Formats: sequence, structure tokens, C-alpha cells
Amino acid sequence: MSPLDKKNRVLHIITLFSVGGATETVISIAKGLMHRNYDITVVSGPFIESEGDMLPVAVEAGIKVIIIPELRRDIHPIYDIRAFYRLRKMIREGRYDIVHTHSSKAGIIGNL
Repeated sequence: MSPLDKKNRVLHIITLFSVGGATETVISIAKGLMHRNYDITVVSGPFIESEGDMLPVAVEAGIKVIIIPELRRDIHPIYDIRAFYRLRKMIREGRYDIVHTHSSKAGIIGNL
């Protein structure tokens, strides 16, 4: 495989994959990049029933979504540290070309 054949790997990190603008934006970006031959992975925190769930929409679109239970909206030092280490390991092992964060918690932990 030549370097020109290599798919660029993109990781999107979002705190919640709930119904709303941020999640809809992530899905839209992921679909658009997939059509341009990018390898897309989305990482999210756990589902909160009262917030709605966009996971079925993402799965139907063929987007790979990984749930990290420790990635939660509320500040919780133990969960936040665990989420940081899981994301760090995932980013290192995944050798992503681009890491794009969405929402405050995902932005802080993802950028660290």
C-alpha cells in the first residue's frame, strides 16, 4: 500500500451521545468524512435515558462508536482520571491522524 492509499484516521470524542446539536454534528461530520475515505471512530460516555440516544443512528450509518463508561458529564475525579487514561491509551494505540473533541468534559480530557 502506498502512502496515498492510507486512510486518515479520525477520532471524535464527545461526552454524551444524546439527542441534540453536538451529537448530530458529530454524526454529520463522520458521515461526510467516511464518504471521503476517512477511517472514523467516535468515543462517547454512557447513555442517559432522559437525554435520548443517537447510537442507533450512528450504527445505521456505519460509524464505529466506543462507549467509555467513565466519561461522564458531571465532575467526578475518579471517573475523570480513569477516562483520561482510557482515552490516552486509545489515542496512542489507535495512531489517529486527527483527534476532534466535542463538549466541555471531552474537550478537557481529550486535549490533555
